[in-house]
Parts: sequence; structure tokens; C-alpha cells
Amino acid sequence: MSDLDLEDVPLRTDDDDDVIVEVGTPSRVREISYVLAMLSHGYPHSATAEETLTSFSRAIDIPPAYAIYYHDGPGAAFAAAGASEYESVSSGSQEGFCVATRKLWQRAARVAVDRAVPYVFWLEHDFRFLRPFRVRDLAAALIDARTCQVSLMRQPINYDERARGRVLPLDSFVAETGYVVHDRYFTTNPSMMRAAFMRECPFPDERECEGKFGLSLRDDGRTFAVLGDGDEQYVEHFGHRSGHGY
Repeated sequence: MSDLDLEDVPLRTDDDDDVIVEVGTPSRVREISYVLAMLSHGYPHSATAEETLTSFSRAIDIPPAYAIYYHDGPGAAFAAAGASEYESVSSGSQEGFCVATRKLWQRAARVAVDRAVPYVFWLEHDFRFLRPFRVRDLAAALIDARTCQVSLMRQPINYDERARGRVLPLDSFVAETGYVVHDRYFTTNPSMMRAAFMRECPFPDERECEGKFGLSLRDDGRTFAVLGDGDEQYVEHFGHRSGHGY
């Protein structure tokens, strides 16, 4: 089986919703490669980036085939997470969340496609991984062609999330085996996406880019997945705002 596909595991489309897909067995879903794309920002940032990459390396079962570390601001980006090959880039001066995300998005998608690596794992420098997870479980959540992202659940942060005690409202998702599917939001929190999707749908660099991008994807009929039952917390966001949209 090549790294480009899951071979025996079909990609579901709108025309075959009744297909029953068995996933998660070693004979059907083997090792799957991915590019790690990590965005850091602010100064100083070394402590948070180091903690994020250390906890990521301990939590994930397969190291990245290639890693890209992009730091938006003065200072250097980092190299870790077990990647045998990597590149580290600094913008020199802070460009802001939307511009930096777009640049890293484009670079990660291009590298992954050129290297025939099917997935990109997206990461920012201020997340702590709380439990182990498997790359093939993330890939299984992306079998449906409409699902463009599978993310790892963080703790409730904003007012509405804290008020209901969870990020996703109970009536806002459909439970599948090992993950849930919803159309509420796209997120730049830790997640995995297909490289082909990232090439097809470039990230915008306009104001309110993340929210507007998610709305455009939803209007296009795309959905989003969350690993687990929608309530299991896999990561903790421990960073703080550092200007320019972060």
C-alpha cells in the first residue's frame, strides 16, 4: 500500500452513503505519513514551543515524514518532534495570524504534494497534548470526501463554551466510530487535513480569516470531524494573545 491512499479503505462520496467501512485493523490501515506544520509567534516563545513539541512527540504514534516550523516574528523557529527532515523559517517581523497561517499553509501543502505525503498535521506552539492518539485514527475520520479536517478537542475557553461545559453543543454533531462529524467550525487548533484539500482550498489572509474560511467551507458542503466522542479532551491550549490576530 502506498502512502498516498488507504488502498482497501474506500473514499466515501455523496453517492455511496450506505457503504460500510471497516477501519482501524492493521491489515487494512497501515502506517500513514504526514507533514508536520507548526506555527509559532510572539517573543520569547522557546518555552512554549519546546513544551508543545515534546508533548506532541510523546502523544503521537508515528513521527512526521517532514516538518516545517514557521515563526512569525523575530527569533528562530524550532526543530523537534522526531522528523528526519525539516525546515525552519522566521518572518523576521510579525506579519499577523492570517498572513503567517496562509504562508505556512501554502508551503506545507506544496511540500506534502511534491513528496507524495497525503496528510498535513497542523500545530501551533502553545498546545499541550494530554493523551496518546494514532495517525491512522485521524486518517479514518477523513475517509468521507466531504470531511476536510479532523481536530483534537481542547478545553472550553470562550464564554459560550464555558457556560455549557463543552465546545460542541450536544445536538450539533453526528457520532461515528472513533470520531464525530459536525459543520460548526473550522479550526487552526491541532488537526490533520489532506494535503490535496489544502492545495485546493488556500487559507485566506483577510481579517477574521479563520471564521470566514470555515463559513465558506460549510457553504461548499464540507464538514469537520473531531477525534473521540466530541467531549474527550486531547489537548490543552495554554498560550496567550500576542497581537496581530493571535
